[in-house]
Amino acid sequence: MGVKIIDPNQRSVRRFSGVCPSHRRAAATLEFALVLPILLLIVLGVIEFSKAFLTEHMLTLATREAARIATLEGTTVDQIHEVLHSYLTPGRVPPEALTIAIDPPDLSTTETGDWVTVSVSVRFEEVSPLSTPFFLPGKILEASCTMRRE
Repeated sequence: MGVKIIDPNQRSVRRFSGVCPSHRRAAATLEFALVLPILLLIVLGVIEFSKAFLTEHMLTLATREAARIATLEGTTVDQIHEVLHSYLTPGRVPPEALTIAIDPPDLSTTETGDWVTVSVSVRFEEVSPLSTPFFLPGKILEASCTMRRE
């Protein structure tokens, strides 16, 4: 029945004692410096692609509602523009950045059963959460909806 004396200089004791030698701290710093740019790219990519998908979804919803309004009797082009702006302004899509196309351009000439198409597009630079898009420069987000006039 002997008592085992633990030598504090033993490697296994130093490993679990919480004391980190300076060479391990340097290695951890180097690993962090190598991984940080990759993590930042992933985070920026998630932010940018999320905003692109959100904006595209909002454009789709806005064009569906605008096309539905366009199918009603007596609807004007100004009313369609108003519906599009009311849907897209809360999502921080500036009205002046939108490109809106309505086919036919004059709704008063359409009759019951005619097709009406509402299309909207916006450049991603106009809605990007970053000052300059990193992954999607020059991307145009667009949506279109076609319905029959009532």
